[in-house]
Amino acid sequence: VAALGPGLLWLSGSAGPGMVAALLATLALFTMLRAVDRGRLFDWTLFGVTGAVLVWSHQLAVLHAAVLLGAAGVLVVERWRSRTPGADRALAGWAGAALLTGAAFGALFVYRDGWGPPTVLPPREYATSGAPGAGRSVLGLAGTAVNGVLGFHPRDVTSRLLALWPLAILATFALTVRAWSRRGLLLVVLAATPFAALLVAQVAGAPRTPLFALEWTATALPMIAIGLGRAATLAGAWPRARMFAAIGAAVLVVAAVDQATRVEPVDRVDVTPVIEDVAAEAREGDLVVYAPATVGDLVRHEVEGAEVVGLSRRAAERAAGAEGRVFVVGAFGYSDDTTRDRVLALITDVSARRSLSSEDRRGDTTLWRFG
Repeated sequence: VAALGPGLLWLSGSAGPGMVAALLATLALFTMLRAVDRGRLFDWTLFGVTGAVLVWSHQLAVLHAAVLLGAAGVLVVERWRSRTPGADRALAGWAGAALLTGAAFGALFVYRDGWGPPTVLPPREYATSGAPGAGRSVLGLAGTAVNGVLGFHPRDVTSRLLALWPLAILATFALTVRAWSRRGLLLVVLAATPFAALLVAQVAGAPRTPLFALEWTATALPMIAIGLGRAATLAGAWPRARMFAAIGAAVLVVAAVDQATRVEPVDRVDVTPVIEDVAAEAREGDLVVYAPATVGDLVRHEVEGAEVVGLSRRAAERAAGAEGRVFVVGAFGYSDDTTRDRVLALITDVSARRSLSSEDRRGDTTLWRFG
């Protein structure tokens, strides 16, 4: 499912954190089960290290790590209460893993000064013009889950796939209720957690931007893939399970081909062309002002010679006193309305002191040049 699934193939085509988080989420699940089964301190340490790296890879990955730690903690406490041999060592190992992951998240929380801005993910695109936003409702979450398995397709195809998701839920229940287990419940919780978090953020008035995009739910995708693989094995005897697996693989191949041939990503933010123009034109003595802070590392990396500063109260004064030209880069696809207003206020202020040479708009990114 993971090798052929068009949703994971789509996600792997970007340089965002989604695929790294998906890999680490799978490794975290594996190391957690390994630690619980074996109980060795080495395995618990490996689980803690994997969880620590995971929470640094993705803004919502801490939820995945928390679910795994909680599930492992329940099992360890049960063994400790029943005085199972090796329970004390398992409890110490779990505490160490929780300490490693918790310390990593604490350091990240301080580094980000909180959870981080809602525009950190995804980096460039929503998905496609056919991706179901569903009016910012729970249906948008269902549509994202469908995209995660069957990929992106034109609007008419996507709308029909979205209409079928209640039937898919009923079919899944029919297959799994006969062989329900704690591990099955863990998979369901891991797959549902990022979707639930996005819905809570939306209700709380702090939606992740772009809303319900596939990148936000990256940690859930391998969990869904594992669950679908497990569902195929519940079909009964091996010949029947093999038939279901073959049919599923064929559907995924057809969906992947359709996605590759008929769907193109919608560029939400691509600041690279604008920054390349600035890098080619800016010289020593020039000043480059960027906004928001998210694009700062990219601007500083590309622009050499000129002074590079972020948007601040003193930016207008520094622009007025610059020896050479002034470039202002506003990547509004990454920013909120407040940042946009501050950039426009800066442009108005600098325009009163220097002549505006040109204004170049490329999508959601604008470059102002002052002489």
